[in-house]
Amino acid sequence: MAGTTESEVAQAVDEAVAALTALTSAEPTRAYAEALALPRTDGPAALLAAVETLRGELQTVDRVLADLHARASRAEEEQATAEPLGSTWWQRRRRELNRLSGAEHERLWLRTWVKAFAAERFDLCAKVLAIKPPDGGRYEFADRLGTVATAAASGDLWPAARALHALFEPPTRDSLEATTVVRLAVLLTRIHLYQTRDVEAAEAAAQLLPTDAADPQLPKAVLAAAASLPGELALARGEFPDAGKTFQDLVAAMPALPDGYIGLGLVAEAENAWYQADDNYDLAVTVGGRAVAEPVLRRPIPANLLWRCARQLREEDPAWAFHLLERALQDGIKGEGSHPERSALRDRARLLKDLGRDAEAAATQHRAGEMFAAAGENQRAIACFEAAHKLDSSVAKYWWDHAEALRVSGIHPYGGADGDVMKEAWLTVNEGFQWSGTADVAPWSLVTAALIAEQLPDPPTSPLILAERSLLLDDRYARGYAYVATLLRDAGYPADALAAAGQAYHADAADGFVVDAFARALLDHGRDAQALTVIEKHELLRPGTPDLLYAHVVAELLRGRPAAAAVVARQGSGVKPNMYDTLLGTAYLICGDEERARRRFDQVWDRRASMNSQYFPAYAAWLGGRTEQAVEAYEGMGRTITDNTFPRDMALALLTRGGPADLARARDLLAGAVAAERIVLDLRYLTAVEFPLLLRLVGDAPHAARVARIVADTETAAHGRITALLDARREPDDDAAQLATARVRIRDGELGDAIRIYAGLAERGVAPEAPLRIARAAGEVIKNGDQVLRKEGLPAARHVWEDLQATAAPFLADQPESGALQARLALATQEQAGPDAAAPLLAALLTRPDGPRVLTGALTLFARDIPTFWAHRDALLSRREDDDLPAPARQSLGEIAGSLDLSRVARLRRRDVGSAAVFPLLTQVEVRLGEDFRGRADDLAPRLDEVRHRIAAETGVLVPAVRTTVGLPRDPGSVEFCVVEQVVGRARPEPRERSGAPFADWVAGRLETSLRPSLARVFGVDDLLLWLDGWESAIGERYAGLRADARLRLRLVRLLRLLLREGVPITDRQLIVTAFQQIEADGPADPLIALRSVRRRLGRAALETGPATAVTVSLDPALRERIAAGLNPRDPSVWQLRRADAEALVADLASWHDARRAEADGPVRVLVDDGVLRPHVWRLMAGTRREVTVLAGDE
Repeated sequence: MAGTTESEVAQAVDEAVAALTALTSAEPTRAYAEALALPRTDGPAALLAAVETLRGELQTVDRVLADLHARASRAEEEQATAEPLGSTWWQRRRRELNRLSGAEHERLWLRTWVKAFAAERFDLCAKVLAIKPPDGGRYEFADRLGTVATAAASGDLWPAARALHALFEPPTRDSLEATTVVRLAVLLTRIHLYQTRDVEAAEAAAQLLPTDAADPQLPKAVLAAAASLPGELALARGEFPDAGKTFQDLVAAMPALPDGYIGLGLVAEAENAWYQADDNYDLAVTVGGRAVAEPVLRRPIPANLLWRCARQLREEDPAWAFHLLERALQDGIKGEGSHPERSALRDRARLLKDLGRDAEAAATQHRAGEMFAAAGENQRAIACFEAAHKLDSSVAKYWWDHAEALRVSGIHPYGGADGDVMKEAWLTVNEGFQWSGTADVAPWSLVTAALIAEQLPDPPTSPLILAERSLLLDDRYARGYAYVATLLRDAGYPADALAAAGQAYHADAADGFVVDAFARALLDHGRDAQALTVIEKHELLRPGTPDLLYAHVVAELLRGRPAAAAVVARQGSGVKPNMYDTLLGTAYLICGDEERARRRFDQVWDRRASMNSQYFPAYAAWLGGRTEQAVEAYEGMGRTITDNTFPRDMALALLTRGGPADLARARDLLAGAVAAERIVLDLRYLTAVEFPLLLRLVGDAPHAARVARIVADTETAAHGRITALLDARREPDDDAAQLATARVRIRDGELGDAIRIYAGLAERGVAPEAPLRIARAAGEVIKNGDQVLRKEGLPAARHVWEDLQATAAPFLADQPESGALQARLALATQEQAGPDAAAPLLAALLTRPDGPRVLTGALTLFARDIPTFWAHRDALLSRREDDDLPAPARQSLGEIAGSLDLSRVARLRRRDVGSAAVFPLLTQVEVRLGEDFRGRADDLAPRLDEVRHRIAAETGVLVPAVRTTVGLPRDPGSVEFCVVEQVVGRARPEPRERSGAPFADWVAGRLETSLRPSLARVFGVDDLLLWLDGWESAIGERYAGLRADARLRLRLVRLLRLLLREGVPITDRQLIVTAFQQIEADGPADPLIALRSVRRRLGRAALETGPATAVTVSLDPALRERIAAGLNPRDPSVWQLRRADAEALVADLASWHDARRAEADGPVRVLVDDGVLRPHVWRLMAGTRREVTVLAGDE
């Protein structure tokens, strides 16, 4: 019995060991198998004890694994929640699907597809559709879902919407659970609402929602989405109140879900209630957390919601917050002003700093600061700029922009500045200069420094010098010139200011600040009409420029046109109401409309409590009859206004009141103000506008006579002061004046004098930028020397270069111009004194990094003919054996000599020969027939000859024989018409015109239509002599002067082409040639001047171009002024506008021309009042490929 028991125990142990060994995790169970095998011979009791011990251990292992499983499940769930539809979420969902079967599997499978589709995860849609039911086969509507996802993935949502709609049709609809039906209906509605933008289709889709869509058994997220749809539809229809009520009801019903708050935010955005919108988005994030950023059932996710979500997640998860904010900025944040994203950019900078990306954070803070500054939020701009250079102090622009923002904040509204702020701005702008090299300084930063220095009581550097230094960096910096002009006006040098302002205007006549500076400088000099022209020209192109309104109003008042001044001042009332309402009242008062004037003055006075300064209320009180209040206001202001405005205006109020002590005090105030005044325009305004108003206000009061005497005396003093100011000039040795003198020398081409002045300033340390300007000027001098070499020879050129070397060499050491100059002097020495004399110069040159390059370039210039080619080549090759030269230098000389190209010097290259020499035969006029017309060419010759003879008789141009070819047009049924091998016309004849005589007539008519506008291209230089002789083959001896002068003939051909281009016949040879010779008698004439003169002499021949039925219409005055704006005042033949302005002008001209043609029901001739302007009008209109005739009034 015992043996049997032992055998059974052994057998049981063997079976248990085998079972444990067979487990998948064989390694950990092997130890248990071995432990079981040990007591197999010790009897059942020992075995039972071993088994119980092992089971106890396994229970412990199970508990540990169970805890590990629970923790891993929680981590997986958190990751799946944090990354919906991510890889972890998908693995979790797959396990859930694997555990289900039947209807439950189908429902979860479909919900998974809907979720993936709603999030536009079309890759997951494909994975879901690849899952088969547990019992095999395929779900019946899987194919339809596949069609939906494929269409949506391609971006074509209409097929996707149609396929999605099909799911609501039987029998598919009947097999869908309620939750899925609601989800699909919401998806379809939102696809139409936000993707296809079809509100009607969206409303129809919303009708597919089941009646139990509000069933509380449905998931809350689905219920909220369904409840949100009516509000979203109302919002799309523009029914904002209805939409708002829907979303408010949704918030009341489901306050823990974000959908209602998001909807309210969308309504607030639509109503431009930006802060209210952001508040609602903040609430949505509070209740919904990071999930609000996910497009649940394609829920709208506005950019501002992503931004607000990023703000709340900054501390918790900065990386994810940054991702959301990037999405928001890419989608476009909405809000107030031109840069609504400015606050979001500041948040982006903070996130970048949190992520350790300081340089990017600094750049973003700086960009935010620029936007705040543009929006007028200067204090926030200051904070951003300061944060930027704290993060990255090495970027000079951060310091400069910070300084500029400080400067703006420190200026008091009506005079004076905060000294402490200006000191901080000065230190800040100079810190930027410390971080930048001289060549990297931005010109505008020096202007900022100048404006800051102007506000300092004892500036370390002259503001004028700083402004002039900006022009050393960029001599086309228009605002730099304008600021120089402003500073010069403020300093009492109006003549110098006008010169600088004129240069600013020449550099950029489209900048409002520049135009304002130029206009004010002109007004200083009494050139009121020119100032108005400048202002009106700018306002024609850019109406309502705020910078110009003040100057415009003052100019109109000075011209004695108060009604026009009132019109302009009304435009500024919305920009600066206090200033322009005061000016508007002034204009009304001068016009005699005292009631309207008083209303304006009262409005300014009534706003005084909200103003930073009482200047305008005090001035308005004086003119509006509140003399006592005006005097009190001026007394209250005391010395807060630092310029001469305060004593002058105070005196006007005192003179009006006329108290016992007022007149004497007013006389003293006026005398001091006039003597200290530096702005001529202010003195002109005082005498021309304010004094007449003062006398009107005083009227016949007892003190009127004394006031009149004070006014007369002050006017005399003011005119004397004006004369003194206009005659004032700076001391020649003043550093700022020296900079200006050098600048003018550069402009006038006196480069040597300019370089000498700059050299002196650089030696004294006045302008660190002077060496840069010396280098640029040196480059121009070197080029001038190159021209001298070509025209006058080497001795004269060498003199130019040596003079430059003597003056500028110390300042060119690190500049590329130094190498170019050394190379020329070395080669000049080599050519004139021989290789030995040039050897040390070449050796020094080749030690420079750019030496071989600049020597190669100079050698191309010096090897200018065959003798100099061989001389320089042989001289350089001879130095290869010079042991005094380093080996690299000898090698470089050999390579440089070998690079010389004899074919260039001997002009043997293809590009040295014109096309006419290589391809001398060009077909002047050609008709190209399609293949359908093969064999018809010979039938055309008689009719084409008739066209040639008719054109010759009517226009004076003999057209060469017409060549006819077959087969070139791609369309076999078309015909092409070519002039000088360029297609100028292409057409297809109608069936009735494709054979016999009708075809010949059709081709002839089309050829004539295409050829006449192109006659200028047919008539060439070679045709001139024949034309002079009436197209006779035997050329006579008439017009001997023309025959002897090739350049004169070329200019005559240019004139004839200009006439032909506009359709003017050149049949009257004698009149045209006689007029041309008279024009040329005093030297070569401008082509457009010659054209104008000849057209006037041709008379009717020039006027009757174009269709005989054409109606003459005058050019619209507004268009005329826009065209005139492009004329160069110094050269009327030059016309130029910015590309965008020119394109807009051409488009407006075309529209106007079409409208006139429509009114006339036919062609029109355009009449221009200015003969100088006429050809430019024609060119602009002809550029639209229209048949245009333009006449001048003086023709």
